[in-house]
Amino acid sequence: MLRVSQGDEAAFREMYDGYSRFVGHIVFSLLGNDCEADDVLQETFLEVFRSIGGLRDPSRLRPWIGTIAVRCAYRRLKNRIRHRTGGPDPEELPQKESSTGDPLLIGQFREALDALPLKLQVPFVLHAVDELPMEQVAVLCEVSLATVKRRIAKATKRLQKRLSHARAY
Repeated sequence: MLRVSQGDEAAFREMYDGYSRFVGHIVFSLLGNDCEADDVLQETFLEVFRSIGGLRDPSRLRPWIGTIAVRCAYRRLKNRIRHRTGGPDPEELPQKESSTGDPLLIGQFREALDALPLKLQVPFVLHAVDELPMEQVAVLCEVSLATVKRRIAKATKRLQKRLSHARAY
């Protein structure tokens, strides 16, 4: 960390190589779009580089970088909503290799997910899609564990309600 804060490019490359996959997974899951995820990955590491001097505990590097990634993705999502560019096509969504979902159902799910406020959407995706433990989601979202549990429960309820209405039509 000290070498990175002093501008050591080799140290920064080493940190990037060690954490870029972790960050990429987070932002791709939240954004569902390769181009945007690549941009946010770069934004994340630019912010990491700029603020590395503020990190006091080296053992917190991974969650600190993850929190920055979530913040950067959150800003991108807010910008997407502000400009009403809409979400990605269902075919662009990240899918587990074992996923054999119906594109129509995936599209309905993504629409329902995109309709959630970001404060509900982000923890839901991190927990339900990325399968991160709620404790880690709380750290990444910079809220308490109780808040994460409430937000995930609320998101789940809203998604179930919206998807049950979609199936009725």
